[in-house]
Amino acid sequence: MHREPQAQGAARHVDAELAGETVARLLASFVLLPGGAIDLENESAVRRYIEGTLAPMVLGPRA
Repeated sequence: MHREPQAQGAARHVDAELAGETVARLLASFVLLPGGAIDLENESAVRRYIEGTLAPMVLGPRA
């Protein structure tokens, strides 16, 4: 998720390996702790969460 943006000059402020581990742990928490504000059964809701929250947290805001 992170090495390609870095190769394109983005997200250089983040260690790609640590960011990958963080994302993996977040995703594991969705499996182990179901329920919550994100409807994991709804693909568009998950996509909105990833694009609007998770990706900016890891990659930084869009330019």
